[in-house]
Amino acid sequence: MVQLDSTLSKSVYKYTVSEVSFVANTSYKHFTFQFEPKRKAVEQELNTGSYLILPFTVALIVIGYNYQKLLPFVMHSSDMLKTFGTGVQRNAPTSRRNSATITDTNPKLFTDIGAGAMKKKLKMRKT
Repeated sequence: MVQLDSTLSKSVYKYTVSEVSFVANTSYKHFTFQFEPKRKAVEQELNTGSYLILPFTVALIVIGYNYQKLLPFVMHSSDMLKTFGTGVQRNAPTSRRNSATITDTNPKLFTDIGAGAMKKKLKMRKT
């Protein structure tokens, strides 16, 4: 009996192993084997994570590039969330201990944010 054997991986290729039985009554016999391995199709499951990675990466690059413009906005938003989280109401009466009120029309708040966002770097002139 003669059997065809292969080193190809069964997990990557699909093939059948051929064998031939014969009687050894002559000094020479010729056999032809049909060996046709076929590569198995790799089935990848695409989940939503692989679809969302590109927009997420682009958003991170844009944020990293424009962080100086976005930083005042983020700081203002975090301050607003802090005041919202503490339960401070706009029209609530203040006690004598706490005479300060928090309002959205505080001119110093907008001046500080606007001044930081509008600063330009000065370039030295070569003479």
